[in-house]
Amino acid sequence: MNPIILALQLVLMLPVIAFWMSDFDTAWPIPNSVSLVLRLASVLIVLGSLAFLIKARQDLGRAFHASPTPRADAELVRVGVYKHFRHPMYTGIQAILLAALLSSPSLWMLLAVMANTLFYQLKARYEERLLSRKYADYPAYKAETRGVWPF
Repeated sequence: MNPIILALQLVLMLPVIAFWMSDFDTAWPIPNSVSLVLRLASVLIVLGSLAFLIKARQDLGRAFHASPTPRADAELVRVGVYKHFRHPMYTGIQAILLAALLSSPSLWMLLAVMANTLFYQLKARYEERLLSRKYADYPAYKAETRGVWPF
């Protein structure tokens, strides 16, 4: 994997993790009853997202690669969750980021989540250019499926 992309992913995730793990003082004032509902919703979103990520990894099989560059020996996967989403792993990560924002709502968390969302959207576009070059039927697949949720 390109070390610059990996480093950028890690740098962008660190604030999300830090804000999520701490009770940051600048959190928006939310009544305790609503806060509890948001935290419970975030736990459910994380659990569902983890299951979704595991399923996406299983569906990808031998084509799995940590880099956006497609494996030379892989075929285009269009089954399982890939039947509906071109980037289900990025979608799962986006859902976990949403859960982080719900459970720890603050301006800083919102900015960190927005930065990560932008990063994964750009990474998906880059990956799609590579996939379009490798697979002749990728444009048809792209027209039939969603990219990275919620887009």
